[in-house]
Amino acid sequence: MAAALGAAGAVGMVAAAVGVAPPALGAAGCSAAYTVTSRWGGGFGADVTVTNLGEALDG
Repeated sequence: MAAALGAAGAVGMVAAAVGVAPPALGAAGCSAAYTVTSRWGGGFGADVTVTNLGEALDG
């Protein structure tokens, strides 16, 4: 019984240690815009611009 309680206590301590991690930060995201350049029955052509709103990736 003592071994079972000891194991349960160890699991509880590990769970508590894992739960101390800081919250994840949300991604900065991006923005997108488009301009219709041509139209036809059932479709269209467009210029699309996507802008990174966060820091550039390195690596």
